Amino acid sequence: MSGEAAMKAYIYCDEFVETKLTFEDLRRRGLIIGAVKNAVRECLDVEAEEVELVRSVMAKDWAVLEYEARTKFATLTPRVIFTNGDPVRALEEAERVLRSGGL
Repeated sequence: MSGEAAMKAYIYCDEFVETKLTFEDLRRRGLIIGAVKNAVRECLDVEAEEVELVRSVMAKDWAVLEYEARTKFATLTPRVIFTNGDPVRALEEAERVLRSGGL
């Protein structure tokens, strides 16, 4: 992936939340799960009781990880986006790939 070190990370649950994660943090599962829990708390004012990776998709300029976050009342699907560019565009491209059946 080009420019990995410069990628910014965002978490989308109900809105985009920029995080301090780096692309290298992909190997640090606990750190990403903690960031997802914090984003769910920040976006929706509810605690995520359990978080697990459901699927991921990567391209040249972005990576999107989809999580399942279970709260007391619902199951959410927050996404972690690493990109050099626009996180909205990266998420849209990932959605196209996932809808087409490509993983």
